[in-house]
Amino acid sequence: FLKSNTPSSSDDYNVNEWYQFFVKKITKEDLNWFVYGSTPAQLEGIHISLWEKAKLQDTIQQKSLINLRLKDEMGEIIKYLTLSKNAEPIFNQNTYDWYEPIKHDSIGAIGFQKEFLKGFIRSKSLFLKYRYGFQLIRAYFFSNQFQKAVNVWSLMPTFTSKNGSIYYRCLGYKAASYYRLKSYEESNLIYAQLYDEYEPQQLSSYRSFHLLEDSIWAHNIAMAKTTRQKENLWQLYGIY
Repeated sequence: FLKSNTPSSSDDYNVNEWYQFFVKKITKEDLNWFVYGSTPAQLEGIHISLWEKAKLQDTIQQKSLINLRLKDEMGEIIKYLTLSKNAEPIFNQNTYDWYEPIKHDSIGAIGFQKEFLKGFIRSKSLFLKYRYGFQLIRAYFFSNQFQKAVNVWSLMPTFTSKNGSIYYRCLGYKAASYYRLKSYEESNLIYAQLYDEYEPQQLSSYRSFHLLEDSIWAHNIAMAKTTRQKENLWQLYGIY
């Protein structure tokens, strides 16, 4: 398990990572509002104000993030956040378990694929590129295009755990896609890793682990590349 002084949710990790992205010049309270609490209309107002010096509402003008970044850079950030907020009602599912029936608007998810792909290709910021990639994986997953969701992973440049929570969140959807494709050995390897390394997904990884027949389980263990991976597989198997 991770140390108890680490953030307890993916949102907490994400806000900390945005905090580093803005070189700690924005308060975490304002960042939490910017990333999660603001509306697309409020973000549009901020964007317009950067170019036209339009007057903002006092409650927004007081935020520490206003005018911190260059216009073009802040514009790209706002564009990503606006697109993500518009997609969230479609992507936000009602269950924590990957094996439960998914209740979502697959047609709506398809509608976001093009814009997220465009942002992923065009973004020069790795920080934003990874997040566009995360949203693209979700757009494919929630439109039931599971192999495409898996394929996005290979397009991520130099993507490792050093990239923070976005790495594990993408990994979670990769595992979920393998699960939907009934590639349980592949999904088990990832769920065992998530259970070991990323506290916010420990419970869902445990619940999503798939028991296999003995002969297939032996092959699953053989697929593990390190002793640590094998231990993680056996731990989840033992819990079940």
